[in-house]
Amino acid sequence: MRTPLAFDLIYVDGLHNAAQVVRAIGNSIKVLNKGGTIVVHYCNPTSAAQQTVPRPPQQADWKGDVWKAWVKLRATHPDLKMTTINVAGGCGVITRGKQTKLKLPTELNYQGLEAHRKEWLNLIEVDDFLKELARR
Repeated sequence: MRTPLAFDLIYVDGLHNAAQVVRAIGNSIKVLNKGGTIVVHYCNPTSAAQQTVPRPPQQADWKGDVWKAWVKLRATHPDLKMTTINVAGGCGVITRGKQTKLKLPTELNYQGLEAHRKEWLNLIEVDDFLKELARR
């Protein structure tokens, strides 16, 4: 049964700040219909400069530290299924489901992301995502 003010699809593309993204995803989960999906933009920065907060002046391809929110949620929510598609700066896809909680270091930094990108983001290519989607 659907609840009032519930959604099938929610797109999170806000301030590109980890603390704000955690709040946005938490609020989104509360109003997500069964079988619904949350899409989170800019989960996969490809340089340290892209993820610096606050945004450096003249940083044209800025993504913020969305990735930190993403991996923290992967480490604390075994009740979600979270995958990042390697497209458009990293599009994270969240559905209700199951995932293994990540074990993270005390401090998240870009060097850690570089070393553990595929695991932390659950990073997959577009073709693999489409194959998985077709199996549902």
